[in-house]
Amino acid sequence: ETLASLGHPNVIGFRTAFNFENSLFLVMEYCQKGTLHDKLNLRGKMHEEEIVSLFLTLTKTLDFLHEKNIIHHDIKPTNILFGEDDNVKISDFGCANSDIGTRVYLPPEADEIFGYKPSPKSDIFSLGVMLMECALGYHPFVGKTVEEKIELVKNANLPISNLTLWLQDTIL
Repeated sequence: ETLASLGHPNVIGFRTAFNFENSLFLVMEYCQKGTLHDKLNLRGKMHEEEIVSLFLTLTKTLDFLHEKNIIHHDIKPTNILFGEDDNVKISDFGCANSDIGTRVYLPPEADEIFGYKPSPKSDIFSLGVMLMECALGYHPFVGKTVEEKIELVKNANLPISNLTLWLQDTIL
């Protein structure tokens, strides 16, 4: 009901839901141009102009969601879809306002067992990780232990030194 009521052009549209043989089915807007994950797999890193356009849209959309007290909590390339005219859509709200999500995109404190409370900052961190992934062409934390991830973030020792200064600054 919450998703259906949003009506935002950059949030996946909810059409209807129905039960069939004890399973719930959600019918969502079709985004024929695939995911950001697909785009990155197809061509690697993105051009800076594309990054600026995409991330301005995502930032504004997350601001809208946060104003509605919705924390997505699973911002990652497979949940960013492209519809007609390459219109960007945030999808998959299954982790919204919860403490679950895809760990390599969540802030290091999400790996702590007790005391982690998702906040809009969680989505902002995930957006920053995704920004690095788009600019680098690979995910900077895949294959790292929790401790290594914490150290990289705490010391701002991220693999971004070859990026333009404005992009480094934005990521940090």
